[in-house]
Amino acid sequence: MGIISACFPFVFGVKYSCMNKDKAKKQKLPENFKSVMWGYNFKKINPEENYERIIINTLNYGRWEQWCWLANYYGINKLKKIIQEIPESEFRNYRALRLISLILGIKKMKYATRGVKIKAMGGYRTIESRDGKLLWT
Repeated sequence: MGIISACFPFVFGVKYSCMNKDKAKKQKLPENFKSVMWGYNFKKINPEENYERIIINTLNYGRWEQWCWLANYYGINKLKKIIQEIPESEFRNYRALRLISLILGIKKMKYATRGVKIKAMGGYRTIESRDGKLLWT
């Protein structure tokens, strides 16, 4: 119970969090996210603009500390809402998706192929890669 309640206190009704929310509200990702966002120009990633890609990559490839950062930065309710709106097909790590669904109380995920999602968004959105090329999210 200790480690889960430390980052996701709503699960157990514990009033504790991983970090100070004021410190979390900076416009840059912490350095430990470089391993999660390895294919992107890390200096240009903005947590407010690129939140969906950050959340997807963190749940797919991240560690617990990074999950805690997501919970503290975006807030539990917003994080839950964002994850529910992301098509299930975006997540590569089914076990991680199941765990976060249990922790956040997500009963049903949205299903859509990636092509349907991209079409609904009106095309590709971009994030710049390390070498300056534009990548889609």
